Amino acid sequence: MELALKSDFFLNRSILFDTLRLSKLFEESGFNQRQAQILSEVIKTSQDEREKLAEEARKEIADEMEKKRFATGADLKIVEKNLELEIEKVRAEIEKVRSEIQQTKSETIKWAAGMLLVQSGLIVTLIKVFL
Repeated sequence: MELALKSDFFLNRSILFDTLRLSKLFEESGFNQRQAQILSEVIKTSQDEREKLAEEARKEIADEMEKKRFATGADLKIVEKNLELEIEKVRAEIEKVRSEIQQTKSETIKWAAGMLLVQSGLIVTLIKVFL
């Protein structure tokens, strides 16, 4: 009878375990047939439990990784929402600056037009005075 042992909880490599050969080795070492069979069965049961625990551990790790993936997805949604809010703030600030630029442009045009009128009046006055 052969039993596949997991050499590592996280690897999918298996080691084949020959319980019949082990039983014969026990018999050759002085155990009677019944003792050799019982020891082989105990080792087989132990290895089966180890394999079962390894599979459970792999499943738990996979479940945790899946939870982390979803948590990461949820975190990304939060970051996305925060970025959208920041983008809206920046857009509002840009609009405010554009409005201020437009207002400044209008004031500059008014000031320049006023200065043009004053200069024109001054030039006309100077021409009248000197001519």
